[in-house]
Amino acid sequence: MQAHILSIVDPSLAEPLTAALRGEGMKVTTCTTADAGLMKLVESTFNLVILDYHVHGSSSLDLLRGVCSATSAPVMVVSESMGEEDMVRGLDAGAACFITKPFSPRVMAAGARALLRCVDGQQEDSSCILFGEYSLDIEAGLLKLRGRRVPLSPREFEVLAYLATHPNQAMSPDLIHSDVLKSPHCDISAVSVYVQRLRKKIEKDHSSPEYIKTVHGSGYKFIMETNGRPLPVN
Repeated sequence: MQAHILSIVDPSLAEPLTAALRGEGMKVTTCTTADAGLMKLVESTFNLVILDYHVHGSSSLDLLRGVCSATSAPVMVVSESMGEEDMVRGLDAGAACFITKPFSPRVMAAGARALLRCVDGQQEDSSCILFGEYSLDIEAGLLKLRGRRVPLSPREFEVLAYLATHPNQAMSPDLIHSDVLKSPHCDISAVSVYVQRLRKKIEKDHSSPEYIKTVHGSGYKFIMETNGRPLPVN
């Protein structure tokens, strides 16, 4: 499948960068203002975003945060030489990597291709479960939201991993307790405690969850489509 790249860059970069990316066989949508770029993220889905930190219309860090909140695609940031603290703030805000000006458009295109290969490899990794904007790495014991770690206790992670590896199946509290908690010092009521803690950490509204649903009389069901997005529940 042809990768679709959103390039939000200064007008001086737009033409040569677009040509280089298309030369690598990528589909490219180019915007030269922050507002136009954010609008495109609302309208379409992209595999990668290239963001010029000095594009017109927004402050750098606020724009990066806005882009990262609007897409789960990796974001390559183009910037002048940056200090360590600015780069750390950018990575914390969700940037996947930084490319320093001046650069060759061909080098940028090659970097984009490499990052896309990395993302594709992660998505094909059977130990990594994607849902919404989350990535659950079973082997590493990590849950990430747009690349940033979500702090979970070991028990919380085990319960989430158990539910996520049995998607769209109602799992009873008895089964979760026996298969996951496995402790005589932890009674079955602990299951609901861990579920509530997880909901508070991963759901936009823990009182109306998207992912961990209660199935009355049956237990809990982790809602997930095969493409990693939550299924609508009647």
